[in-house]
Amino acid sequence: MSFGKSNQSSSQTMDPQIKGALLDVFNRGRQLSYMPYNPYQAATVAPMSPFQQQGMQATVDAANAGLGRGEMQDAINASRGVAQYQPGQLRGMDVRQQGPIDAVDAGSAAGMQRASAMRLGTNFTPGTASVGTINTSINAGDVSASPISTAYGVDPARINQAQALGQFKTGITQPNISAGQAVQEDRVNAGSFANTNIDPYMSKYQTGVIDAALGDIERQRKIQQNQNKASAVAGGAFGGDRQAILEGETNRAALEQSARTAAQLRQSGFESAARLAEADLARQTDAARANQQAALQADLANQATGLDASKTAGALGLQAQTSRAQLGLQDRQQELQRRTTNAAQANEMNRANLNARMQEQQLRQRALMANQDAGLQAQLANQQTALAEGQAANQGRLQTQALGAQASRANQDAGLQAQQLGAQQARANQQADLQASLANQQNRRLYGFQNQDAALQAQLANQRTALDQARLDQARRIQNQDASFQRQLAQQNLGLQGAAQRLAGARQLAGLGQDMRGLQFADAAALQGVGDTQRQFAQQLLDDQYRRFQEAQNYPFRMFDVLRSGAGMLPNPTMTSSRGRNTSLGLPVG
Repeated sequence: MSFGKSNQSSSQTMDPQIKGALLDVFNRGRQLSYMPYNPYQAATVAPMSPFQQQGMQATVDAANAGLGRGEMQDAINASRGVAQYQPGQLRGMDVRQQGPIDAVDAGSAAGMQRASAMRLGTNFTPGTASVGTINTSINAGDVSASPISTAYGVDPARINQAQALGQFKTGITQPNISAGQAVQEDRVNAGSFANTNIDPYMSKYQTGVIDAALGDIERQRKIQQNQNKASAVAGGAFGGDRQAILEGETNRAALEQSARTAAQLRQSGFESAARLAEADLARQTDAARANQQAALQADLANQATGLDASKTAGALGLQAQTSRAQLGLQDRQQELQRRTTNAAQANEMNRANLNARMQEQQLRQRALMANQDAGLQAQLANQQTALAEGQAANQGRLQTQALGAQASRANQDAGLQAQQLGAQQARANQQADLQASLANQQNRRLYGFQNQDAALQAQLANQRTALDQARLDQARRIQNQDASFQRQLAQQNLGLQGAAQRLAGARQLAGLGQDMRGLQFADAAALQGVGDTQRQFAQQLLDDQYRRFQEAQNYPFRMFDVLRSGAGMLPNPTMTSSRGRNTSLGLPVG
């Protein structure tokens, strides 16, 4: 067993040479700290290039000018005009009713002249014989024929074809063809990005991506800090200013990289969400346009179908009305033919009755003439008897006056014979006049009937001609009406085709306007892209200048760091000296 005690002491001193070198480094750092701040006077941000300014100005000008809006508005107006297009109403020509045909007036037989026998004047005054006074005045009775009357008036039935035809009306009315319901277009409103909520389009993994990126940067920063600490420990500068400056620069670079990375990731996420939102807006606009086009085509198809149905119904109605009108006209024609036949039969019966009456009248006139002839002969016989009696009464006187009366009697006999001859001649003349009058009456009646029959036949022929002409006129009017319908239908079809062409032109005009607007903005974007490229190069030049300025500014500090590094590689300037005394006492162990 042993006991002991130790007494040790140590002292530290610095190496003068190393101390001088460290003081030199310290003085150099003090001088650097006294350097004034030297700001960077040059620009650090590149200005906008001329092409960039032109592109942005072109974008502003295109937006203010409203390129494509005029074409789009024209297309909208054209589409609205096409939507409001209404085909013209089909107007049928009025088929006027045929006016009533003039009534057939068969006329009446002219009143026949009354045959009147001539009055036979037999007044004879014989001469007076000088021998004695012998009154030989013979007053013969006046012989007068009874007047022959022809009071049988011919009055045939008047044929009124206006009553036969009546007031015939075709009954054809104008078909009512409707253009159908007006086509209304659907308004397509362009979506606005400003009113769009882009939150649903943002990536739900954005925060995780940003956190992961920032975590990587933070991990790299810590690794770098550990390497800096290791280097500082290896260089003997642990806890010194150089280590602090190096850690500060490392932290600054890490923070800048973190900020830049986060900003870029958020900007990329926003741009991706904006593109998705714009794609949805474009698809919504395309769908609205497709729906508008489909609705417009459906409305046009429905309108065309309604118009075709209306035209078909109108054509069928017109055909039915035309058929009914033709049937009615045929019925009227048959009725007219029947009545005309009845009128002709009645006329033949009247003519037969008239001939019978004329024969009866001729027989009566012949009997009357025979009676008149017998009366005249009786009157003559009476006159002769009266004359014979006067002669017998005056025979004595005549014998006594024979000598004086022979000449007078001879004269009287001659006068009587002359008177008898005159009476016979007058009677013959009267008979001839009566026969001539009867012949003239018969001729006038016959010619009157023939003229009346010819007039009736002419009027019937004229009526048939007028009726045929009315049929032709009505057929021509119906054909003209059909042609008018066809022409109006063709005009409506041309109007619809023109409306479709205007609608297609409006769509093409809208598309060209949008293409022109897109080209204008594309040109502006191209100019702006060239300007962006120029600005990036200019920014790179400015960044290089700023980097050189920073290098120039940091060069003394870098040299100072080199000097500090060199000072760090110096051996430990501290010299340690130790002194000690140990006392040990050993005891034996039993």
